[in-house]
Amino acid sequence: MSNTKGFDVSEFQSSVDFKSAKKDGYEFVIIRAGYGRYSTQKDTKFDKYVKDAHNAGFEIGSYWLTYAQTTEEAREEADLFCDTVEATGYTFNMPLYCDVEVDGLPNNKTVLTNIVYAFCEKLEERGYYAGIYCNVNFAQNRMYIDEHTPYDVWLADYSDADDTPNINNGMWQYTNAGTLPGTPGAIDLDRAYIDYPATIKSAGLNRPNKSKNSLKEIVKNFVESVGKYLGDA
Repeated sequence: MSNTKGFDVSEFQSSVDFKSAKKDGYEFVIIRAGYGRYSTQKDTKFDKYVKDAHNAGFEIGSYWLTYAQTTEEAREEADLFCDTVEATGYTFNMPLYCDVEVDGLPNNKTVLTNIVYAFCEKLEERGYYAGIYCNVNFAQNRMYIDEHTPYDVWLADYSDADDTPNINNGMWQYTNAGTLPGTPGAIDLDRAYIDYPATIKSAGLNRPNKSKNSLKEIVKNFVESVGKYLGDA
């Protein structure tokens, strides 16, 4: 089983020294792409941090903070997430995560679980390896998250153990008060227990610039072509 060091960042880090972190043994980074349903909610540091992380040799994943109140809104958010990732032109070899943590999300376990699953289903439709980020409270009290959950869980748990009962987490965020060489301020540190790059590559997922709903588009174009042909005949 893999056990690799990583960290996650967003625009709330004023700067990140990726090269120094790589020399210190960190292998992956999960970068916030944005939040909500609007392109104006893209993380302001996303493009820069993706480029810098790639140039430093990191395996890269991303997360999107959901505010969705319905499954339809969740799918809209996930589509925008994929568009934002694909616009960078880089390959992401770590999962894309639905980040579930804000106040104001539906306070019904079934409803919220369905919302998060809809988000992940859209990521999968777009050809990505999907996962769920949440803390222990959300996993145990706000959603139905357990060993049968169909998506990988990236669990935030700042206790001494990463073995929260009944949750099979493939990644563990074990502190939000970590440090990285050359990077000012506190930072989230993580451990991955799955070799995500190998798994994603073998499954043919996370290819950049993958057209959304490609099969749907192929069928649509075919029908339009046939219609045009019959119309001209």
